[in-house]
Amino acid sequence: MKAIRVVLSVSAGAACFAAVGLSIFGASLSANGVIAAPATDPLISGAIPRPAGAGPAAVTDLAALAASPPAIFSLSNFTTRSVCLVERGGRLAAGNRNFYAPAECEAVWPGLPLATAWAETESGEVHLLDADGRAVLSLVRGRNFAYQLSRPGGPDLALLMLP
Repeated sequence: MKAIRVVLSVSAGAACFAAVGLSIFGASLSANGVIAAPATDPLISGAIPRPAGAGPAAVTDLAALAASPPAIFSLSNFTTRSVCLVERGGRLAAGNRNFYAPAECEAVWPGLPLATAWAETESGEVHLLDADGRAVLSLVRGRNFAYQLSRPGGPDLALLMLP
């Protein structure tokens, strides 16, 4: 029993001695200017530089991103019985988003691999645009997370968000 008391008191004394030593050492470093401020993460502290004239990031931008995150879609052409996976990426200027379709998507819709941007209107219509801003494919929102071809009488096309 006495041995436990001796071990505990020696351990507590060593911990106190170490704490006092570290506080003295830390105070001498900050007095010499070696450590001016604690290191912070620029993402958390908001210290990432912004372009000149840019205001603070709006909370609504975060809400919009959460409502429409990057996603992978399955694009199916039931007329030609072909399918491919496409990706809607992050936000671009003017509210558009990145878009990527691999070369095999040419079989699903001609010219689709040329599309580089996803533009969605307030009515829910989606335009997949090429680098010149021309619509390669236009779709309207169907049920759930699906989109369908906006031109009636055209091929049976469906764009479905994957989980």
